[in-house]
Amino acid sequence: MSRDLLVLSYFPAVWPPRSGGEARLGHLYRALGADWSVTLLSASDAGGAFAEVRHTERFRELRVPKDAVWERAAARLARSGLAGDRAGLAFALAAADPEWGLRRMARDLAARAGLVVHESPFSEPLLAGLEGVREVYGAHNHEASLVGETATGAGAGEAWLRVWRLERRLARRAEVVLAPSFEDLERMRLLYGVEAHRLYEIPNGFDPEAAAAVAARRPPRPEERPLLAFLGSAHPPNVEAAASLATLAAEMPEADVVIAGGVSSAIPEGPPNLIRAGLLDPAAKADLLARASLFLDPVATGSGTSLKALEVAACGLPCLATPFAVRGLDLHDGVHLTLRERGPGFVAALRGLLADPGRAERMAEAARRAVAPMAWGLVARDLGRALAQAVDGRLGPHAPGRAPLVVALNDYPVAGRETGGAVRIRETLSRLDADTVLVTFADRPRIDRLGPRLLQIGLPKTPGHAAFERDLAALSGLTAEDVAAALFCADNPALSGLVADLAQEAGAAVFEHCYMAPLAATLLTVRPDLPVVYSAHNVEAALKRGSEGVAALVGGIAEGLERRLAALSERVVACSPEDAATFRAWGARTLLVGHGATIPDGEPAPPEGPPVLGFLGSGHGPNREAAAFIARVLAPSLPEMRFEILGEAGDGLGEPLPGNLRLLGALPAGEKARALSGWSLALNPVETGGGANLKLADYLAHGLPVLATPFGGRGFPIEAEGLGRIAPRESLARLAQHLLADPAGLAATARRARAFARTHLDWDRLTVPYRAEIGAMLARPGPPRGQGDGAVPTDPSPGQADADLSPGELAHLRATVGLVRPLVALSPAAGTVDPAALAVALAAAGSAAGLVVAEGEAARLLSAGPLGAPLALPAEAWIAECAALVVGGQDAGTDRLVALARMAGVPVVSLAEAGGLASETAIPELLRRLREGPAPQL
Repeated sequence: MSRDLLVLSYFPAVWPPRSGGEARLGHLYRALGADWSVTLLSASDAGGAFAEVRHTERFRELRVPKDAVWERAAARLARSGLAGDRAGLAFALAAADPEWGLRRMARDLAARAGLVVHESPFSEPLLAGLEGVREVYGAHNHEASLVGETATGAGAGEAWLRVWRLERRLARRAEVVLAPSFEDLERMRLLYGVEAHRLYEIPNGFDPEAAAAVAARRPPRPEERPLLAFLGSAHPPNVEAAASLATLAAEMPEADVVIAGGVSSAIPEGPPNLIRAGLLDPAAKADLLARASLFLDPVATGSGTSLKALEVAACGLPCLATPFAVRGLDLHDGVHLTLRERGPGFVAALRGLLADPGRAERMAEAARRAVAPMAWGLVARDLGRALAQAVDGRLGPHAPGRAPLVVALNDYPVAGRETGGAVRIRETLSRLDADTVLVTFADRPRIDRLGPRLLQIGLPKTPGHAAFERDLAALSGLTAEDVAAALFCADNPALSGLVADLAQEAGAAVFEHCYMAPLAATLLTVRPDLPVVYSAHNVEAALKRGSEGVAALVGGIAEGLERRLAALSERVVACSPEDAATFRAWGARTLLVGHGATIPDGEPAPPEGPPVLGFLGSGHGPNREAAAFIARVLAPSLPEMRFEILGEAGDGLGEPLPGNLRLLGALPAGEKARALSGWSLALNPVETGGGANLKLADYLAHGLPVLATPFGGRGFPIEAEGLGRIAPRESLARLAQHLLADPAGLAATARRARAFARTHLDWDRLTVPYRAEIGAMLARPGPPRGQGDGAVPTDPSPGQADADLSPGELAHLRATVGLVRPLVALSPAAGTVDPAALAVALAAAGSAAGLVVAEGEAARLLSAGPLGAPLALPAEAWIAECAALVVGGQDAGTDRLVALARMAGVPVVSLAEAGGLASETAIPELLRRLREGPAPQL
């Protein structure tokens, strides 16, 4: 087959390179040109001229300037609300336009090439539908994992979905998929169903001659004043890392911190010892690396592998980095460099390295030897072998993957969280013996690997969703993010699009909690035969039940969701016998999977020092109430003892706290385990709630004797097995004194607790029936992996691309308060109407709206922050833009608003006359007005 290679890139191979992407392009294809004839087709800056650049005899680049087609695509993205780096997506939009000259050139060249390599997913549309072309995806990163860090703004979710679909389609079409790290390849396999034998790791490399020259120039002794260096482009992960070094520079006035490259112009000025060196030519860069005492690499986000970390190691420069910064490289803490997470430990490790330069240099030399096989020439040799297999057809035809997919949904992210619910989700899903994708909400688009076969995809809430949550908190003080998720998840374009894509090849769907249940309609529309499982953490209907007002509405919504989800589920997984009985009474088929724990190795050692009584709890309401009991009653009654509250349960306690109580907050898994190991006695004074107690499983796994209320000890044989004591709250202080007065008895109880945990609380054992149930579902006939394909939307997100603002006061209003929804005004006399209940009812009925609460001539616009934003405008300025005026009574202010509304043609809805909020006519009438009224489409 032909060894003519066409390479497609949305950026040029500038030489010498200014960024990691340019370095990979330039070095790899310069080296590959020895055996292949390479043509690189790239987009160059707007306003320039077409150019052919001859890099080597057999490596040429055709640079096509960005033209009107590209500019139109970029403008569409700008109007969509997308901010940040839009270059790749603009290229993709232009690439789908048949009139784009670069597209026509690409298709002509591809027809004559033996193989086409896409350097990013953004070039995928260039060759879509072109028959007879062999394609390779040569990824620089897993782009869907990276886009959440480079694209921001209101359009970020839809932008992520577009990238996901581009990359998914290209990875499935490609003969082979190349990526710099195993982590990137594993994400391609799991998310896109790419066959394992088509995945090749082609790592980043370094220039051995340049690295050797720097190493030879490094002085035998470091300079008296330390010089700490960081290099990087203006890539967002680099900018975020450089900003952290400004703080470090202030803490280290005895050293100079030099930040060089494009990133230096993206951060503000800092202390005098922070030097922003700007862009460096190759000679200046080599000089900096030769003179530096240490290289600091605090990067904490991104994808792919770090070129800078590799280059620094090749130069023999001592390095202090975060573990993330050296991802994909076989470099180890204390052997090749020092690894620390950012924070106080990072600064302490830096001081230690500066105090012992000999140790730092020895590690740097070990790192230099370790990365020697990653010189660009050697990497290019491996690339050539992978391409040869593709061009010669040795990989065979595409075949669908056999491993079916489990799609799981939850209303909050679980990556990095140690709350009971998050731990249960991670531990159960990771043991299903299936590739599993957990879909949830997050502050930005992001992908996290939670285990060997478990990924989490988080997508942002829509502006209306976020505004509704703020309204509800401002109106009622109620935080009901779970119920808000239920009201808005199905209307989130990115979320519903992703779920529809995943449904095409899923073998089962698991709902963790019931609050994403509205997305079941999306799943079952795409796949009516898809088995559904409800993994219940509690009986939410009982947990959310309220007696009046907004609490009653929230409880009713939760119960309706849960009953519907239980009815359509093939199985309801319950975590306690009591919950299982409730679901069976509803007619559901249940499966009991109790709470387990990760059991530490070895036997529990008696804690040193004075006894500590601890409580572990999330920010769940019953836990907060139990934490308040400890702070206000139990700790003050036992002043000779120390107390600790671990987790978010103590976050809202406020001051003053008793002197013998310490709040630890939420801690990472390792720190959490260390805190638990320091306790003498574990408390659970909870008196309400649902489900079973995951905290008790944690206590017993760590060998902690338990002291709990009867409700707090439910689901565990605490007294029957000699694991602690159960008593009402008023007896807990006395029993604590009694237990702690017998150290030998307490130690024996601790041993029994650990033994019980090993026998009964091991997650592997507990999940056996669940794994079997899911396995049976996945064994049914269904669509093969890697065959489904979601359609890439051709337009920016709905309602964002070309929305025109109305003139005058409305434009000022929106600019001032960030209005994201149609307005509903509440009159001054609407005091009989609970605004929070109205907001929930409107959202539940399918029409969430912004609320203006009128207060005479003043007013507050909710959805603009926790306290609402004051409107510095008279009612005449905003009443005409309302979809409806809600009247709850009569007074002079209301009469005036009613008159203004009628003059403006705004419908007036009297909830009082209609029988109040619960009436059968008021809300439907209001919804009709919202849909048909004059409020603009925002």
